[in-house]
Order: sequence, then C-alpha cells, then structure tokens
Amino acid sequence: MAFLSLDVLVFFFMFESVLVPIFLIIGLWGTLNRKVYASILLFMYTLFGSICLLYLVLILYSDVGSYNFSVLAKTYITLQKQYILWLLGFIAFTVKLPSMPFHIWLPEAHVEAPSAGSVVLAAVLLKLGGYGILRVLLPVLSEASIFYSPLVMMISIISILYTSIIIFRQLDIKRIVAYSSIAHMNLVLIGLFAFSLEGIIGAIFLMVGHGIVSSLLFFVIGFLYERYSSRLMIYYGGLVKTIPLLAFTLLLGCLGNLGFPGLSNFIGEILIFLSIIGKNIFVFGIVLSSIALSGIYSLYLFTRLGYGNLSQSIKIYTDLMYVEILIALPLVFSMVVLGLFPNLIIDVLYSYVYLLLEKTKL
Repeated sequence: MAFLSLDVLVFFFMFESVLVPIFLIIGLWGTLNRKVYASILLFMYTLFGSICLLYLVLILYSDVGSYNFSVLAKTYITLQKQYILWLLGFIAFTVKLPSMPFHIWLPEAHVEAPSAGSVVLAAVLLKLGGYGILRVLLPVLSEASIFYSPLVMMISIISILYTSIIIFRQLDIKRIVAYSSIAHMNLVLIGLFAFSLEGIIGAIFLMVGHGIVSSLLFFVIGFLYERYSSRLMIYYGGLVKTIPLLAFTLLLGCLGNLGFPGLSNFIGEILIFLSIIGKNIFVFGIVLSSIALSGIYSLYLFTRLGYGNLSQSIKIYTDLMYVEILIALPLVFSMVVLGLFPNLIIDVLYSYVYLLLEKTKL
C-alpha cells in the first residue's frame, strides 16, 4: 500500500506499518541469541526516522492544507522551510535505505532474521527509503534537493566505500550480503540525486534488481543454514563438488550481486554510471572503484564456499530439493529476463521520470 498511496499521510502510515511484522519476525523467529537486541535496534532507529517523517507530514499539511502528492508538488514552499523539511525527510528515508550513520541496524537485523525476514528487509523495507525520496523529496522539495545534493553525494560515497571495505573483515555470510546491500542502496541514492533521466531510471531499476538478487542470496544462505546450522565461512568449502546445484545457484546470485552483464543489476548500475560520468568525474571514479570491490568480495564469497578443501564438519550432502528449486527458480528467471530485456521496466518508467523532471525543473 505504501507504493500505491496517493497522499503523504497514507504513505506515512503504510511506511511505518512495515515495522510491525518485521519486528515480530526478528524478535520471535530470529535464529541466533541476539534477536531481541536486533529487533530493538531496528525499532529504535526506525522510530527516530518515523518522528522526523511525522513532523514533515504535519508541517506540509499546515502550510498547504492537503496531503495529496499532486497538490504538494504544485505548491510553492519557501526555501528556508524547504531546507528544514528536506533534512527531516532525508533522515527518515535514509534510516530505511540505509546510509551512514543510520546503517547499524541493518547487518544486525539480517543476521538475526530468518530467511523470509531477510527477504522482506531486502526486497521491501529498504526500497521504501528510495521510494520516499523519489515520491516526496524530489517532487515536493526539489529546490532543497538540488541544494543538498553535494551532501548526499558525500554521504553516499562514504557509505559505499566504508561498507565495501568492512565486508572483507566479516565471517558471517549473511552479514556480507547485508553490507553489500548498503553499498548498492547508496548507489541508488547517487542515481536519484544525479537529477537526470538515466540516473533516476537506473536507480529504480537497481532497486528492483537488488531486491531480486539479494532475495536469491538470502534464500541460498538459508538453505545452507537449514542443512548445517552455521553461516560462518570457515565451516564451508568444496560445495561445487558436493552440492553442485546449490553452488550454481549461489554463483548466479554472486554474479548478479557484482553486476555481471546480462543480469538485472548491471542495467541499473550502467545507467547510474552514465548519469554521473559527465557531471562529476570524482564521484564516478569512486563509484567505479566500489564496483571493483563488489566484484572482489562477491567472487571471494563464492570461491571460499564453492572451492577449496571439503569441510570436515559437513558430513551430509543434500543438494537443492524440489521446494527449494521452486523458491529459487522464479528469482533466477526474473534476474536473467530483466538483464536481457530491460525495456520491460525502462519503457514503463520513462514517461513517469520524464514528467517528474519536467514538472520539478530538476
């Protein structure tokens, strides 16, 4: 409902209602000993963002007298007030996205959540932050968005580099995918604030692609955890020899995660690159280096699990079962189809993004 709402008040309630099920999923059905801590951490960070968004909604209504997105986008708001409202909205949406320094809750939540909870987090909850920026900040507070765009670029670059580097210190497989999600969502943030047709379309496409790829990876990690009750890399090795079908599915997820050509993430990333290469070569260079890091840690994850010596702690080798194939196959199919036929989404997005840029003068 949050993605279908036509006014900001309904969007706020739907935006926050997602917190209830994910809080319960982590707190009640979490897999490790820190599930209560992770659920409380998620709640506190999200509550802070919720308060900021509530202030934004109430101030907009008091000034404009309407909650409707179309009315808000057409109403002039003074620059001084835009600057304040934009900061409130940006905090609220980057908590969900997330960006530094509001990213701490995400790795903890992913590690403690069951596979289904991680999929909801990656495919739905994170996308609400990007959608909020696209629906509220850019059309309603467009002048403030342009004013604060250097700040957004700086935060995004720091978040991408920090999370891409800290991944190499992680031993938990799920935590690796969680930190890579932060890097990808901050690349989305760069695309949104490039203020170009290619950048915004690329950001939306990457949100869709990331939701598919990360869901596939979290399901595969869940399959491994159900078999061997561990997510530490040191306990795995030689999966290509013992459970080749599951290892192949993991390979596809890792290739999608690094933006391999022909898979969904590649299209979004290349459009974002095209949007910033002519505007800020420094940002482009940093983002390009982060993609190189993405390739390194994604391939390292697969080679560490797929090859090497057989783990002595693994005694039972069960490849993908029928139910698991039914879960993974639609995600693999979607990832490949969107990578080969991106116009299925781009043609739909083109007119909307073009009108957004025309109306808001971004």
